[in-house]
Amino acid sequence: VQNLIKHIKAEGFKTIRVPVSYLDHMEEDGLTVKADWMDRVQQVVDWCMEEDLFVIINIHHEGDWLLNASKDYDGVMKRYTSIWNQIAERFSGYNEKLIFESMNEIGFDDLGTKKGCELISKINAEFVELVRKSGGFNDKRYLLLAGYWTDIDRTCTAEYTLPEDDRIMVSVHYYSPADFAIAD
Repeated sequence: VQNLIKHIKAEGFKTIRVPVSYLDHMEEDGLTVKADWMDRVQQVVDWCMEEDLFVIINIHHEGDWLLNASKDYDGVMKRYTSIWNQIAERFSGYNEKLIFESMNEIGFDDLGTKKGCELISKINAEFVELVRKSGGFNDKRYLLLAGYWTDIDRTCTAEYTLPEDDRIMVSVHYYSPADFAIAD
């Protein structure tokens, strides 16, 4: 991994996104990230920082449980806020080159687009509030908020809203045409 990071830097890139999945690395309580996994995430972030890259870390490939927020909001948010509290604490001393991204490719189609956008906007707002309150550099850190399904067309609607904060960005993906962008 470290050699790959060095190669990315050598190719002229200035930013690297490190997608992190946590669910398979939780203690039995389902709320605490195992220490060795957090150490590994920090090691990868440190390697990226050593290369003077901007680094984006997120909660990634967690759709199975995050998608349940439309049915069990409190239960999902208990785990979500627990994970982000641990991340925010671990990286509170890191500078502006470390960016936190709220989640990846999450939407709530069972609610319909309007209510789904409202729900992801609510989660994003809670994410911003959590990080800002967590201490260290986190009150100034840039935050990348997930768009609805991280899809540009589904995010650019009146229903998707942003919290008041001058250090936020929106994460969107553009997969059109799909047969070019994501075809096997």
